[in-house]
Amino acid sequence: MKHLTSILQNQQPNSVTPFFWQHGEDTEILTEYMQKIHASGCGGVCIEARPHPEFVKEKWWKDAGHIISLAKKQHMEVWILDDAHFPTGYANGLAAEKYPQYLKKYLDCRRFDVTGPLRYARINLRFLKGRPYGKQEDRENDTIIGIYAAERADEAAAGKDPVKPQTLTDLTAFRKDGVLYWDIPQGSWSIFVLFETRAGGEESTKDYLNPLQKEAAQILIEAVYEPHYEHFKEEFGTTVTAFFSDEPRFGNAKGTDKSIGRAEMVLPWYSGMDAVLPFRKELLPFLFADSSDDTMQKVRCAYMDTVTRLYSQNFTQVIGNWCREHALTV
Repeated sequence: MKHLTSILQNQQPNSVTPFFWQHGEDTEILTEYMQKIHASGCGGVCIEARPHPEFVKEKWWKDAGHIISLAKKQHMEVWILDDAHFPTGYANGLAAEKYPQYLKKYLDCRRFDVTGPLRYARINLRFLKGRPYGKQEDRENDTIIGIYAAERADEAAAGKDPVKPQTLTDLTAFRKDGVLYWDIPQGSWSIFVLFETRAGGEESTKDYLNPLQKEAAQILIEAVYEPHYEHFKEEFGTTVTAFFSDEPRFGNAKGTDKSIGRAEMVLPWYSGMDAVLPFRKELLPFLFADSSDDTMQKVRCAYMDTVTRLYSQNFTQVIGNWCREHALTV
């Protein structure tokens, strides 16, 4: 009964915080819409930044300040969308402009199938399966981090074409000047070239920060969070109660139906990440290729556990901790 009474007396906490899209309208329009939103029973708004022509610039501060002042008078709360583009992670362009070393990076793999015995075999690593390595935009900085070979379990197998983990051989040291030199043993073998790249993910998010690195999350704070605090610190924790992050993601594949091992795609990565993985570096091919035993399941589960932990520690928790320290809801 107490709860019902509070609702009837309009004393309940706000439950609806609609997006208030900003296009740089005159203050009269902003005032009219804030009045209508309040009259509809909403106790708050989320200022939607994406259409605004001057996000985190003079006109933005004027418009956001006006909305916050109106909300304060009407005892409404204000959330602020935390980036200039969808999804969160663009950092208002600051990542690409000032910190390119913290842009998203991926792990990719190319596979050669070869047959031995063949002594003194030479394989040009510029020509990887699918497209030429280092010969197109965004690929000049691709870096090979390992080259491995394994015997195919059944060269005539249809579909997944698994390899034998017990035959895995590290060929990285046999590379010189872009050419792999190897005496191919008897049988049918696959060679796996693992490399770091910025290519292959979503085109729309290629200039986004890498959420696996703590330094990258700080770029978003520098670009968006800190400037808002500098302008509206007196209202933080009272009228301004939260930032809204809109579907931040790895961006390694488009859509929600992709899963590791079931779709051909690049994988979230950063330089040196192999040092924190709970399995040997030479097992990386099994993130992309099937094994004749359960090795691939173990490797993929361990990788996903690691990626999930890194995302939590180095992106979500970094943003959340900043918000807690500045009296905002998380």
